[in-house]
Amino acid sequence: MAKTDIVLQKIVGILFLGLIFFLPLIFWIPNSEVFELPKMLFVYAMTTLIVGCWLARMTVRRKILIERTPLDIPILLFLLSQIISTIYSIDPHVSWFGWYGRFNGGLISTISYTLLYYAFVSNLSVICFPFSVFGYKSAGHRFAGHKPVDRKPINHEPTTDNRGLITAILASSAIVSLYALLQHFGIDRDFWVQDVATRVFSTQGQPNWLAGYIVALIFIPISNLLNFQFSIFPPAWTSSMRSRAGNFQSILNLLIFNLLFITLLFTKSRSGLLGFAVADVVFWGLIFLSFKRFTIYGLRFTKPFFIIHCLLIILILITNNPVKDFFLNPSRLSLTHQRISASTIPNKSEFGGTESGDIRRLVWNGAMQLVKQRPILGFGPETFGLTYWQVRPKEANLTSEWNFLYNKAHNEWLNLAANTGLFGLGTHLLLLGWFCIWCARLFFNHFNHSSHFNHSTFLLAAILASLLGLETINFFGFSTVTVGAYRYLFMAWTVGIVNREQKTENKKQKTALPFTAYFLLFTVFLVVLYLLLQISRMFYADLKYNLGRQFYSAGYIEEAVEPLTRAVNLVPNEPVFRNELAEALSIAAISVLANGDQNQAIEIKNNAVENFKAVAAESKFNLAFTRTQAQMKFLMREIDPDLTDEALKLAQKAIDLSPTDPRGYYLLGRMYGELDDKFTAENLYRRALELKPDYEEAKKAILIYE
Repeated sequence: MAKTDIVLQKIVGILFLGLIFFLPLIFWIPNSEVFELPKMLFVYAMTTLIVGCWLARMTVRRKILIERTPLDIPILLFLLSQIISTIYSIDPHVSWFGWYGRFNGGLISTISYTLLYYAFVSNLSVICFPFSVFGYKSAGHRFAGHKPVDRKPINHEPTTDNRGLITAILASSAIVSLYALLQHFGIDRDFWVQDVATRVFSTQGQPNWLAGYIVALIFIPISNLLNFQFSIFPPAWTSSMRSRAGNFQSILNLLIFNLLFITLLFTKSRSGLLGFAVADVVFWGLIFLSFKRFTIYGLRFTKPFFIIHCLLIILILITNNPVKDFFLNPSRLSLTHQRISASTIPNKSEFGGTESGDIRRLVWNGAMQLVKQRPILGFGPETFGLTYWQVRPKEANLTSEWNFLYNKAHNEWLNLAANTGLFGLGTHLLLLGWFCIWCARLFFNHFNHSSHFNHSTFLLAAILASLLGLETINFFGFSTVTVGAYRYLFMAWTVGIVNREQKTENKKQKTALPFTAYFLLFTVFLVVLYLLLQISRMFYADLKYNLGRQFYSAGYIEEAVEPLTRAVNLVPNEPVFRNELAEALSIAAISVLANGDQNQAIEIKNNAVENFKAVAAESKFNLAFTRTQAQMKFLMREIDPDLTDEALKLAQKAIDLSPTDPRGYYLLGRMYGELDDKFTAENLYRRALELKPDYEEAKKAILIYE
């Protein structure tokens, strides 16, 4: 079975490189969520295949291939916090799978990232195989007179071959950045609803998400560039060969770095630029602190540092970006700060929207109120979209986004604290602090036991800087699928960089595999096949759901029912599908009744009510679902008068779920108005106006009674 093990090793390596390369590029327009949903399903599929091959390797070798790592304690503690919080979640479905359309942050996504981490470190020797365009030594064949490239490690030290990973990372980032540049110049200006030419988002779906992705890897080409400032080529090469190869690779990596930074500027993400600044300080701080021992290399570090930062300044000056506005056009920022300081009430900008800092302040305040209610375990992973309404500040009604649904706290730390309590936040900070201290100790311990730099040294500094830059961005936002997966893979990569002494595996199988081994292999195959089938069903069901939703929005109710029913049949436990189907069926029942078919209307109504019951049983605290049920049951009261009381109770429940949202009072007021209870209706309208004085619908409704 030695050949089988070799094949499985190659498959694992290819799958990891495929995951790293394709994940940032994936988006699918026919899905209900174009960017995050397909990425998350892709991660699930790749995790299933990788773990399946990994288990098959264990079966073939009859050995547990799980490497212990220095990060085991914090990673497993964080996973434990998510598991316990899910057990006590107010909505287990959301906590397991994540908020629909996002998925990242649910327990299954955390389990997937953890499995990828251990699969990576346990199969490192088969992942890091030679292949490079952007990495070191790739120009060797061309400049060495067509002789084979020396495959010995740089500086003749045992080290991991990172060329394949670097190539996958930078090749995909180059594609993402080139598409962002084309977006900036209007290639798809008329395709997206957003003004993508003003703030690009490329294949990530949102400018801040693209900025996070860029910061996560922008210092990897710089680590390559610095590596080429040293003698890294085979001793047999002439100085001209080394010069030509080094110049080629240095220019290539510098171009990639500039391309990524231009993309970052075009996102106009303030948090992204701040994250880059933090990462820049950390990276160069680590490098320059090394001068204490390596003073001979000081000048060689100073030159690239000076050139790179001069280029950055030039790029900042020739493009429109927040950094340029901060230093050269502070009047725009001062106007914003004057508006904020003038009143505690959020103010609208000259563009009509409330300043994002004011909105964040309100959302953060709500998150802190949730932490006070359940300080230890929280309400469950990814439940912020359910619980925020209960503590939503009244001032939020005065913002331009007063009716927006916030399923994230727009602060990773507060989001974790609100969802999984101080246990979840504490283990997250433990993992971050543990990793930073461990990396810093390794970085400086390496200097104490080595006489020179190598590429692993620069990579270690780049990864540590990138993760701290990411944490800065996430302090003002939240993680996405790409960034979440990369964070775990980069931590695993760091462990691989440190584990320089690779164990030689004995691939010879002395005896034939027993029957139990074949049975286990077959079982693994069936499990992998089943999980891939479920992921495919989820993908296809979402396509049907989105198609039905589009028909429903366009007013084609009958056409909407069929794809929505298909989506529910494919994934029966997804309440989002059932709620949309129940809403469409409700409108269909009312339409059939208007045409005079009482019996068919009752049958369709019963189908709608059954789906609403299934949704209510699965998601008891979902405000959107509750309001939809209240509205639809009230509309169907002509078919079944008993639904009137149910609708009123549901409308009152919506108010209880979100006591500061004026829409709840307005909805209940309309119901009582149609039931000719004018006194109750007017009081509810006035209550809505107390919460939102500029609520035009409520104003018009009150005029009827005056």
